Amino acid sequence: MKPCPFCAESIQDAAIKCRYCGSLLVPEELAASLPPDEGGAGARAGANPRPPQRFPLLWIGVAVGCVIAALVGVALLLRALSSPPPPAQAAAVPPPAPVSHRFMDIAWNTPANEVAAQLASRGFRFTEQDEEGDHVFQGDIDGHPVVVIAMLARGALVKTIVIMVGQGDPAKLYADTNRRLTSQYGAAESTATSAGQPVTRWSSGEGAARTRLWTTITDRGDVAIHYESDLWQAEARRRRTGAATRERTGDGDRAV
Repeated sequence: MKPCPFCAESIQDAAIKCRYCGSLLVPEELAASLPPDEGGAGARAGANPRPPQRFPLLWIGVAVGCVIAALVGVALLLRALSSPPPPAQAAAVPPPAPVSHRFMDIAWNTPANEVAAQLASRGFRFTEQDEEGDHVFQGDIDGHPVVVIAMLARGALVKTIVIMVGQGDPAKLYADTNRRLTSQYGAAESTATSAGQPVTRWSSGEGAARTRLWTTITDRGDVAIHYESDLWQAEARRRRTGAATRERTGDGDRAV
């Protein structure tokens, strides 16, 4: 007797196949050439040989693939964590809004009663309505006394004149006024002399914000700041025509 090398059961010394586990003990070619009775009990019974169990290669391949995929994923993650963040894109800067050259930012074509209300909320008081229908106010800017003339066309604002009342050196008051306006609207566009007095002008702006802004020294030594909308040109022509008509008819002696 001898032990089966596959299942360790005792079998005949001359056995070709184990009667317990069915394993062949000689090459298959030799076993096929022998009579059935030499193959042991299992061969006589016509039992099919059972090959020894082996781990399927397919599962080995799947396991190796999973390991490789995991390693690749870890490598990509480490690379992403170690890479510097992309540079942040600068936020789009909107274009600057058109500069609005308007006194107290009161919109052009504002009705007279609303102009009075807005000026009153800023400490200006109404004093009179002149013969052209313009409204006159008094107040102060940074402690300096001023007179504000709201010039109207069909009852709505088309021009504003701010008169900085002279209290000493007109040239100094003029320079101080221009510095204040420069801090609001930027550098002046030009400075010239007209009728012996300096005139400083700022850029007109664009679109609905278009305003002619200029300063000068008056004959009385005050400093006048003129804010003129595009609507003022037609009103100025109307006033000149009316003044000329009154002069011809003797119905008035004031010319604009």
